[in-house]
Amino acid sequence: MAYSKTPSLSTYETKRVSFVGNPENRGVGDKDLRLLNMMVDSVESPTGKRVFLKNRPGLAPYASSPAGEGRGLFLWYNYGHEIHVIGNKVYLDGVVVITLTTSSGNIGFAEHVDDSAQHTVLMVDGIEGYVFKTDGTFKPCIPVAWTAATAYVSGDVVSPVTTNGFCYDCTVSGTTAGVQPAWPTTVGATVVDGTVTWKCREQAFPTPHAPYPVFLDGYMFLPKANTQDIQNCDLNYPLKWSAGNYITAEMYPDTVVALAKNNNLIYGIGQSSVQIFYDNANPTGTPLLNNPGVVIQFGCPAPMSVVQTDKEVIMVADTSAGGRSVWTIDGYKANEITIPAVAQALDNEGSLLTNAIATSVRVMGQKLYVLSLTNTTWVYSLTTGMWSQWSGVSGNFSAARSAPNDNGSLVWLGKTDGRLYTMSMSVYTDNGIPYPCTLTSTKFDFDTINRKTMSRMCLIGDVPSSTTANQVVYVTWSDDDYQTWSASRTMTLNGDLPSIRQLGDFRRRAFRISYASGLPFRIEGIEVDINKGSK
Repeated sequence: MAYSKTPSLSTYETKRVSFVGNPENRGVGDKDLRLLNMMVDSVESPTGKRVFLKNRPGLAPYASSPAGEGRGLFLWYNYGHEIHVIGNKVYLDGVVVITLTTSSGNIGFAEHVDDSAQHTVLMVDGIEGYVFKTDGTFKPCIPVAWTAATAYVSGDVVSPVTTNGFCYDCTVSGTTAGVQPAWPTTVGATVVDGTVTWKCREQAFPTPHAPYPVFLDGYMFLPKANTQDIQNCDLNYPLKWSAGNYITAEMYPDTVVALAKNNNLIYGIGQSSVQIFYDNANPTGTPLLNNPGVVIQFGCPAPMSVVQTDKEVIMVADTSAGGRSVWTIDGYKANEITIPAVAQALDNEGSLLTNAIATSVRVMGQKLYVLSLTNTTWVYSLTTGMWSQWSGVSGNFSAARSAPNDNGSLVWLGKTDGRLYTMSMSVYTDNGIPYPCTLTSTKFDFDTINRKTMSRMCLIGDVPSSTTANQVVYVTWSDDDYQTWSASRTMTLNGDLPSIRQLGDFRRRAFRISYASGLPFRIEGIEVDINKGSK
């Protein structure tokens, strides 16, 4: 046979591969594809869609309070107020205004508007409730006890020193006498007390309650704890709650653990079902009516995972078939968005799953569901349909609750450090410290299980800044199913061709790329030169 310098079959190839994908973690260490503090992003171009991985936005300091459990956050930016709760302290515009009897658990907020366009905010903690006005004043939903020789003004509300199930509205201002009056127990009856006149009404604010308030058509709704009842305030009066104002979610024998609203529907979320209610404009009692033709047959083991977005409700769910999962509900339609890695993480939480906290944010052009578990935070993009994980500088992501600010930015409340943060697309650190970005790939065999050698690996991505100082990416790889990893090699990101050479031989190889320089980091993938063997 004549000699030919060109072999009939070339074994040298250049391959470009992507790290984009949903996590495939098998639950043992860091096996399989994993994106830590990286988000999938796509850009339309004349030649088609290009897909990138880029680091998440960081957290910049906004305000601080003494350390403690961050329980709730509400930005009432239309009126210049910020309310957050750390432990048992309620902060209004940075000043402690209330000391609660509870010190842990969710704090729920909902804004109310009455027929005269007066706005208020209801804050609840599972036992107590407070209504804040636009001028920064507030009143408790459970009236304070009457006191002697005290000036009261019209609109004040008290309860007897020994409660009797009723409360009393001040209708004529004045000063109370030295001893309590004989309190009437007929709704609408009045009594004169010194120069004050009191009017009797029922006091039926639900205590205890599940602290997930919802506003609809002039009413506030709250689920009464450990029952199937959903109670509502009197029309236009979030401070007034009457005993007959409730509806029972009775299609399933479970208790209501949270409420959520989607358009003009209210979801009564139970332990094993979701019942759907609408405003039937009933003239007395509750305005709600159950839709008997629709019930969603899963419940929620983690009430703080329930999030209302601008389009749907998202939550962790328990189904009758077993296992935990994440679902969206839009109108009457439910859709599961769980992947196996997330389902396994939820099951691994065990009884701690009840502490899971979620929030929904729009950032970097994407709408995200951020679910904080005990040791990790899972993030689902409703824009791309992809999951990833977030962490902090060390340990889990440090914040779990968020609220939008008036300039479109996001404010986050720290889990335990008492701090408020803004999430910024121009910041890639958490509280000034770079967080780690890690991309772990699936295993590549390049279409053959034969041994092959890799002579070069290039990183296809962007240059973070005009200087290459500290712009170092670390690369390591595993050829034995993630059991062991090579020594780290470094690439310096620059405008030419970040690459490393002489990467040895393998059959199947997974890569890990790490970056922690606190600057924007975006890559499309890697390009490798390989020579395929015959065995």
